[in-house]
Amino acid sequence: MKKDYHSARNLIFIFFIVIAILFIADIFPEKEFFDISGAASGTITMCINYQPEINGTCNNTATVDTEYSCIINGSGRNNDETTIFLDNTTLFDINSSGGIEFTPASGDPENSSILLSVEDNSTCANNRTSYAFTLNISGTCSNTVPELNISCNVSAPLDIYYTCQLNYTDVDENQFVNFTDNVSIFEINQTGGINFTPNSADLGVYTVKITLADNSTCSNNVTTGTFDISLERVCGDTVCNTNESTTTCTADCGTATTPAEEVKKEEKPRRTASPSKKISGPSVSKPSSKPKPSKPKPSTPPGLDKGKGKAPISDLVGKGAGFLSTLTGIIKENISIPMIFIAILLAICGFMIYKLKKPKKS
Repeated sequence: MKKDYHSARNLIFIFFIVIAILFIADIFPEKEFFDISGAASGTITMCINYQPEINGTCNNTATVDTEYSCIINGSGRNNDETTIFLDNTTLFDINSSGGIEFTPASGDPENSSILLSVEDNSTCANNRTSYAFTLNISGTCSNTVPELNISCNVSAPLDIYYTCQLNYTDVDENQFVNFTDNVSIFEINQTGGINFTPNSADLGVYTVKITLADNSTCSNNVTTGTFDISLERVCGDTVCNTNESTTTCTADCGTATTPAEEVKKEEKPRRTASPSKKISGPSVSKPSSKPKPSKPKPSTPPGLDKGKGKAPISDLVGKGAGFLSTLTGIIKENISIPMIFIAILLAICGFMIYKLKKPKKS
């Protein structure tokens, strides 16, 4: 009794020890620490350059049709550097020495913000220095360029009246426009209308250039446009042209006529039966006799040899093989392996019962 008591006490103690271990493991899980070991690497590039200098100022006023000039000085502070000059305007192009020369036109803007720069061949960010000023051009002409829209037919038949109306836009007030062309086949009127009747002398393709100008004295008072027109002969102009025929244009070339010819069909000669030849000789008259009725021959059943009434051995073998194949298929489809096994067991049991000897009567 005492021994059983101590065993139970030991089991209870071990149970509580296991519970305590699991509890501590749950409160104090394994901590994870990050590995921050390693070395950082990189490249530091330093670019040292003296920014180029630019000196000089330009006049901020100019006059239409009067030459304007200015020179600025720019240089790099490093002895081995080369410099170039740049500008941001379409009025002029500064040359490689920093010189500016141009003649303002009437269509140039009145006020322009000009930025001139000198740049050295260093790759540093401080390789450019700029100078800015505003250029005012006096005596400028303000005008909106007239717009021209051409939508004329590109082909015209001879001897047929041709007409086309050009469209244009001129937004400036108190102005009128003038149309001119470069061809001799017609004269465009001052409202943009083209009206003429081409004749055979005008045959050909023409590239027509239309010029539209307003009455402004500015240089941007002219606009132009072109289109191609083909003057050609067509069916119905009473002239049979080289591209027309009696088939394609009967109105100009007439109807095709050919001499009437009778077409005779070739007839094949009919074949006549040749008279049968008679063979000369004495004629023999045969006595007429009635046909004797023929006796029906007994038919041999299919599959039997004639005269013997027996089926050939090959037919019997084929039928037997077919029966076995059919029986095997039925067994495979309807009898499973367990059923075959049980059938074998039953057969063995039956065989054993059959072999048992009856007990002798006493």
